Amino acid sequence: MIPTLHRFESPIEEKMSAILDELRVAYTAQFEVGEQKFGGECRSHRWCEWKDNDNYSSYDPGTGPVCQVEGHPDSEDVCSWFSEIKIYPLYRLDFAIEIKEQKIAIECDGYDYHKRTTEQAQSDIKRDKWLRDNGWIVKRYSGTFIVNHRSKVKREIQEIIDKLTRTGEPKQNLLW
Repeated sequence: MIPTLHRFESPIEEKMSAILDELRVAYTAQFEVGEQKFGGECRSHRWCEWKDNDNYSSYDPGTGPVCQVEGHPDSEDVCSWFSEIKIYPLYRLDFAIEIKEQKIAIECDGYDYHKRTTEQAQSDIKRDKWLRDNGWIVKRYSGTFIVNHRSKVKREIQEIIDKLTRTGEPKQNLLW
């Protein structure tokens, strides 16, 4: 087997990668899920207030709306004030595993990025809920726990893999 090269964002992710390698489980690091859209709106409401009326004669998602407001610098041309829609991933998971069509997200939480503020902790709760609502099993480990309880982390992940491999049960039937 040829090893897959990964670029990790933290040393704790490297430690988790070593655990997953020992378990001989296929995984993807820095896996992107979901989508969020930005743009697709007028950046200058002072000219046409296009959201409030129908000043555009046509709209092409690739180029944007054609402005029909008299006196607007872009009149009869594609509006340069219109920002195009860009799609970005909603979340980036530290590790993703798929076994028998069941997706597992493994998150490695360092204090600085996950627990320092209430907002960071709430963001993780929201993220976990979105993942679970979209069919993911979510396992979240603190960096300290990974370092101090390596064998327990390895055993917990192995138990999940064994249950899925042996039974193929969907996540709602698995208890952890």
